[in-house]
Amino acid sequence: MLRAARDAGVERVVVTSSFAAIGYGRPATEQPFTEDDWTDPDSDIPAYIRSKVLAERAAWDFVEREGNALQLATVAPVASSARSSVPTTPPRSA
Repeated sequence: MLRAARDAGVERVVVTSSFAAIGYGRPATEQPFTEDDWTDPDSDIPAYIRSKVLAERAAWDFVEREGNALQLATVAPVASSARSSVPTTPPRSA
């Protein structure tokens, strides 16, 4: 995705990351997380959480090595929700 964006001349890519990329594998803290905070991928964490930190780090590494002028921004929500496209109740009959 990032290579295609760079090659198409896109200026900035925003990636929806995950709190999993920044908030695990460390002692609890009351301090806000910053761009310097990362989940330790070598800590005792589930594979899903490890995949999130490795994927985001790979994105930043790509932009640093090969991104040229491509800018990357990430957001790391704790949870995400959206309106379901699948009905949750049966439709009313006429």
